[in-house]
Amino acid sequence: MNRQSHRLAAEGAHRFKGTEIDRSKPLSFRLDGEVVQGFSGDTVLSAVIASGILAAGTRFGEPLGLDERFAPPVLSQGFRHDRRRALPMERAPAIDGLDLFTLGSKRQGPIATIRRMLSGPRTSLGLRYDGTASLAGPWCDLAPEQSLVADIAIVGGGLSGLAAALAAGKSGARVVLIERRQWLGGDARFFGSIGDEDSPDVMIDRLVAGIKIWPNITVLLRTEALALFDGTVRAHQIAVEDGTIVTRTLNIAAPRLVLANGTIERLPIFPGNRLPGVSGTLAAFHRANRFGVWIGAKTLLSTASSVGYRVVMQAKNAGITVDRITDTRPSPQSRFIEFSKAYGIPLGRALRPIAADAARRGSGLSVKLGVAFDGIERGSEEFTVDHFLVSGGWQPDLTLWHMAGGSSRWERDSARLEAEGTVAGTALAGAAAGFRNAAACIQSGEAATATLFGRSAPRIVDVEIDPIHETPDDPTPIAPFDRKAERTTYLDSGASLTLRPSLPRPPAP
Repeated sequence: MNRQSHRLAAEGAHRFKGTEIDRSKPLSFRLDGEVVQGFSGDTVLSAVIASGILAAGTRFGEPLGLDERFAPPVLSQGFRHDRRRALPMERAPAIDGLDLFTLGSKRQGPIATIRRMLSGPRTSLGLRYDGTASLAGPWCDLAPEQSLVADIAIVGGGLSGLAAALAAGKSGARVVLIERRQWLGGDARFFGSIGDEDSPDVMIDRLVAGIKIWPNITVLLRTEALALFDGTVRAHQIAVEDGTIVTRTLNIAAPRLVLANGTIERLPIFPGNRLPGVSGTLAAFHRANRFGVWIGAKTLLSTASSVGYRVVMQAKNAGITVDRITDTRPSPQSRFIEFSKAYGIPLGRALRPIAADAARRGSGLSVKLGVAFDGIERGSEEFTVDHFLVSGGWQPDLTLWHMAGGSSRWERDSARLEAEGTVAGTALAGAAAGFRNAAACIQSGEAATATLFGRSAPRIVDVEIDPIHETPDDPTPIAPFDRKAERTTYLDSGASLTLRPSLPRPPAP
């Protein structure tokens, strides 16, 4: 197996060295019988991607990319017959000496083994997703093993969730804060700050320091909320105790609930949009910032918003070649665009992804971008890169809101779903509630807590930069329908594997 071929160097003046990992503490574990190298602080997934495995497997013969929203469960060989001990790769910590195997359908037998040995370094986990079986992890169906009682439960440890927890803790309430990642702060470091706001790091450190003072605030990291019902949050937690990974399913009973679970990056719609090497900008940022992992040495960005520019600028500082930044908007204005020009990164406008496929020669991707202006296609350009970063804009994560009984509407101006109505005992905060800037997210967390406890809520000021200086996001890019397309087109990057509907064939003459 490749030895961390996608790990960025620790040297140099860049920010993608991996804040979660300790490079002085290398480790190794086995996955499906092969050794994976990593560092203390890695997740199983970050170590696997760093080692060169970019595909989860295939669907009808076509490779499916491996990432934070689509990764198979893993299980220790010591618990081979107890699927209740399965772990999500993106939350499971990499520990030296682990012996894991992936759960799912695989090609078996000596011929498959020989083919894998002859194909060179392993780049896929080799799973098959041809069937209709549920892709949900086994932990989703487990009965609770532990119950917690709180006055308020908060889902999401970003700025709004931290602010909600701190406000509730100061009032003396028993607080449980749930965060699925192994760090607090959510996506604030990715989106940055505007105007006179403090930097995200300063805001996060201030909120976390405040939370640590209050013993009535319980913070659960690596804990994912799975369901909401009857004033209860069902969650799955991963912890490391005495060097061993421990999992437990929790019931958290609380009469008040704040949903601060953030936003989802949309996937542009084009053939080949789930191939290995295609990544959302948010996933790529956290992978690099937290674990020092970046796919390949040559990157192309296609974006419908401005924030993705920041990611590739930081990647360029880390020694990555940025082939071009392409924007679906015809005349975008942004401070990030001006910074990118200063970095000498080539820029393209009114370009959207048309198709992606495996490169004709060697490894990587062949990407086709089309010029789209006023709804008219005017030619195309092709690029060969290792890593194709895509961003189709942002959607508030309303999954738990809908689960709690909340409703939503399609907002035509913003081209996204937005929550509407109310749910007794439940409040939205932060990006999940549609707020954009960091200060507004913090204020919304405080307001959500105040409202649930029947107190006067602070005023929320969601400052937006004038469109003259910061062009609004474009709608999610959609490539023209092509019956001859060689690759599959998916509607999202999660586990649903929902395909783009086919157009009906015209009637025969």
